Amino acid sequence: MAQRRKRPQAPQAAPQRARPRSTANALTLACLGLGFLATLASGRGDSKAALGLLALAGLADTLAGRVAHGWALESEMGAELDSLASLMTWGVAASLLAYSAGLESLGLPGILLAGFAAMAAAWRLCKGDVQQGREVHEGLPLPAAGALLTAAVAFNAPPLILAGLILLAGLGQLLPIRYPRPAVSLVAAVSLLLSLGVAAFGLRAGWILPGLAGLIWGLGGPLFRSRKVVRAR
Repeated sequence: MAQRRKRPQAPQAAPQRARPRSTANALTLACLGLGFLATLASGRGDSKAALGLLALAGLADTLAGRVAHGWALESEMGAELDSLASLMTWGVAASLLAYSAGLESLGLPGILLAGFAAMAAAWRLCKGDVQQGREVHEGLPLPAAGALLTAAVAFNAPPLILAGLILLAGLGQLLPIRYPRPAVSLVAAVSLLLSLGVAAFGLRAGWILPGLAGLIWGLGGPLFRSRKVVRAR
């Protein structure tokens, strides 16, 4: 009798890579859930709890990015989850926090400004989704705009300052201003994690670094891109 040939076994490397990919997706889901809880806290007028929840969401978001990009585990599902988490956390939650912490005193203009901030974030998100894989994106990234606005709330910025930041960040997201794809180094990621960890314990000083990062990237991002173009030439 002829012996049957044994079928070659599939390589076993895939399950090993699935675990860190699942970890990245779980962290992104945690970011989304914490952002949702922050909206609930802001709706109750509890800015302190909302700030702590947004700090935890920032921790989860930063860790998810390091896991996904550091180990080259990007996937279509992960990208979709990341978009939803960014919109919930840095778009909706940050806008509602700014409204409950200051814009509410402006009446109808405060409502319109909070809505404008959320809609600008959604518009930037849609533009980002169609520009996946590019080294240059149009519009200020959601985490930069959201972190800047949240930091302003953490340091008790007056309503008019919040209104001005929303207008500037919203225009930065809507206008075709080109920003290079952010590349966060290990040192920068660790610094952000430590700073957000401090903020998660209720110390508002922890929002200094995320707020400065959002401000510097918002103002200097296009300049960084220009320097890269000059060097390439």
